[in-house]
Amino acid sequence: MTTGLTETRSLLKSIYRLLSGRYTVSDIVNLLHVRGSFLAELLRVSSSLRDEYFGNIITYSRKAFVPLTNICANACSYCNFRRTPQDADAVLMRIEDAVELVRKWEAKYNIKEVLVCTGERPDVYPEVRDKLKMWGFRDYIEYVYSFLERLIKRTSQVLPHVNIGYLSFEDAKLLRPYVASFGLMLECATVRLLNPGMPHASSPTKHPRLRVEFLYTCERLSVPVTTGILVGIGETVDEIARSIHVLSTLCRRLTCIQEIIVQNYMPGERSSRTCATCREVLLQEMLRLLAVTRIVIRDLTSIQAPPNLAPGTYSLYILAGINDWGGISPVTPDYVNPGYRWPSIRELRKATEDMGYILRERLPIYPKYVREHRRWVSDILRDRVLSLVDETNLVAPDRASTD
Repeated sequence: MTTGLTETRSLLKSIYRLLSGRYTVSDIVNLLHVRGSFLAELLRVSSSLRDEYFGNIITYSRKAFVPLTNICANACSYCNFRRTPQDADAVLMRIEDAVELVRKWEAKYNIKEVLVCTGERPDVYPEVRDKLKMWGFRDYIEYVYSFLERLIKRTSQVLPHVNIGYLSFEDAKLLRPYVASFGLMLECATVRLLNPGMPHASSPTKHPRLRVEFLYTCERLSVPVTTGILVGIGETVDEIARSIHVLSTLCRRLTCIQEIIVQNYMPGERSSRTCATCREVLLQEMLRLLAVTRIVIRDLTSIQAPPNLAPGTYSLYILAGINDWGGISPVTPDYVNPGYRWPSIRELRKATEDMGYILRERLPIYPKYVREHRRWVSDILRDRVLSLVDETNLVAPDRASTD
């Protein structure tokens, strides 16, 4: 009985310290182990915080996933997306082909977000450099820039969310006029995952220092950015706690972080064979992670978890304090997790409404950044952005889709 009372007091103190902002990483670790009635209390607190800060609206972005290339210089052991030029299914899309696909999807499926996704620095391979040169590009960044430029010129409403790995300040600055938002996951704040035998051993740009450096680049360029953590790839609970703390600290220092993703590893056809350190993250652990992240982050930014990686149970994430479902595509698969289909918008709406909330479509740039569009939206994209939203800076009902 004394042990139980001591444990209760310890957990309540940890919750109080997180709520007050005067917590330690040990408090986060403490709460990442809760179960039973303690987990129920944690969920009650995190859910009430979400309601206080974000009301009864859960958002999503209607997107198409455009994998310009799956060729990547890194070799993360858990990755189902990465290919080398020697792989038969390696892809390097012609720009005109990619733009034409998006034009069709925009017209048929009312797409607003184009997730531009590639492997990191594919032009380290001579085969890629030779093909880019043959097409008239000096390098991979010029190729991406040309795609973005032509995309905006030949479409009427889509907005690029660009997730192509770590970029230098100069490379990000070049792309910035055509970028509504960037995406780059922190994944984990520990360098241990770069050690031999660990998932980032052959992925130097997954160093946490470089990931954080890019977030500061986004702040300097005044472009919103999505980041987050990836759990289940070989990290410890202490390392997860430190990663949440690092993101919280960054959200207090930077104004550009529009969203934090808490993403669970799910086994894929390739990663099941190549990642010895990976494990499937079960629902209860995800609920703890999401709840603790909401309590630590409070109202600093939005929190999202991918619904396709929790088929059948993702609606319970609402109990843990999320306020966004991320990008959902009615036309393209999740090329990073190809075995896990996105729910339809109809399914997502029902799941959200069954939990007592309202589903609304947003742009790949969050409402508070649309509100301050003179700082956060480039001159090239501003009219397009403002034409799509209503007074809430979410997608206007007459521009949204119901399925």
